[in-house]
Amino acid sequence: MPSIEYTNGKAVMHKHQASDIVGLSDTSYINQWYGVKRLVGQTSTALTRIGNTDLHKVNGGLPVQSLMRRCVLKADGTVNYYLGATDSTKNSAGGNATLDGTDGHVMVEIPEHYVRFWTETVGSDTYANAAISMYALPNFKKVSKHYISAFEASMDRTNNKLASVINTTAQFRGGNNTSAWDANANSLLGRPVTSLTRAQERTYAGNIGAGWCEEPFEFMSSWRWLYIIEYANTNIQLAYNSALTAEGYRQGGLGTGVTDASSTEWNTFNSYNPFVPCGHTKSLGNQSGTVNYVATDFAGTGVNRTFSVPSFRGIENPFGHIWKRIDGVNINRTGGRVLTYVKKGVSGFVDDTATGYTYIADMPYASGYILNLMFGEDGSLLPLLAGGSSTTGWCDYYEAPGSDGWRGLLSSGIAYHGSKAGLAHAYASYEAANTSAYIGLRLCYKA
Repeated sequence: MPSIEYTNGKAVMHKHQASDIVGLSDTSYINQWYGVKRLVGQTSTALTRIGNTDLHKVNGGLPVQSLMRRCVLKADGTVNYYLGATDSTKNSAGGNATLDGTDGHVMVEIPEHYVRFWTETVGSDTYANAAISMYALPNFKKVSKHYISAFEASMDRTNNKLASVINTTAQFRGGNNTSAWDANANSLLGRPVTSLTRAQERTYAGNIGAGWCEEPFEFMSSWRWLYIIEYANTNIQLAYNSALTAEGYRQGGLGTGVTDASSTEWNTFNSYNPFVPCGHTKSLGNQSGTVNYVATDFAGTGVNRTFSVPSFRGIENPFGHIWKRIDGVNINRTGGRVLTYVKKGVSGFVDDTATGYTYIADMPYASGYILNLMFGEDGSLLPLLAGGSSTTGWCDYYEAPGSDGWRGLLSSGIAYHGSKAGLAHAYASYEAANTSAYIGLRLCYKA
């Protein structure tokens, strides 16, 4: 697959040869990069690790991922304090942390780092390559330090501000704000907010202060590639395995996540509102793993259901549970095509327009499991070609628009999507103004 550059709004395709790799000069940093490669169109979910093999090792390696850490971030973007590496209820000094919003928002710091996405041709094969480094190597682009909410976003209803907190008061009632359930098993207290339009989400995020937004296109792929490179596999729903390979690499995935709920049971329980409380993985700290959650009376009075809540280096529910809406992506089905327009940055977003946005490629016209991604020189995880399955290709499902018109983008999947859900799961069938009970978001901050 050729890489894509954008000139005057037009996609220009470029092929690179096998010899066009990192192109480093002879410095002490020559080997300070690591990544993965994938044969474009391959059905296997396993990726080939490339670059410095020592940097792939969990112990002493993964320099970018190892700097991901939960913190409490003030509205002005300053870190109040970092949280305990293995327990987010503590601060990094060992004292008790306050996670209810009093001290700030619980966020995951994504360190400044450098990325390169390129393709190489070897004979008749084309490989898509993704590489990261802590250094500004030739041909690498900087990813600025930014913050992604550790939890699915909450809502401070008193002040009309989004939040990333653990707070079970009525001020932070989640979902569609049904107060009649507060004392019941299906309570929305402490749950993430849903049932907002994208414009409302944008406004309530901006109400926190400058630099705050719902997760934008520019950083949508950043932390997801950190996961993909660490685990070297496109199927995040592989069984969780804390053991390392013989080489010292990460293996497996994060399990099924919160994707195995019965649609009927969920609807009866609380009308598709979120049911996993924000911060359920606080005991993991910055570690990846899963924590079981027992949903009381989920299947009827006295019938509980247990769900496995995953976290990737502090990012809770990276897939599943509820949709996470993405800003900076406008999709238009028209003339037999699904045109995709994007805008970088964390501000200036407008729904249902191409003005001020850049066309990057067409999404598939028909729904299906994703085989190839747009990729390009930004590593876009948006779908380019269907033809995979739940266990092949990218393993995640793409839902195409069902009729002509403008759409927004939803990512990750919901609690009954099963194998369809994942990091690349994309839903392009809802308008940006849709206000469903299972559509939420994740916060982002960049100065």
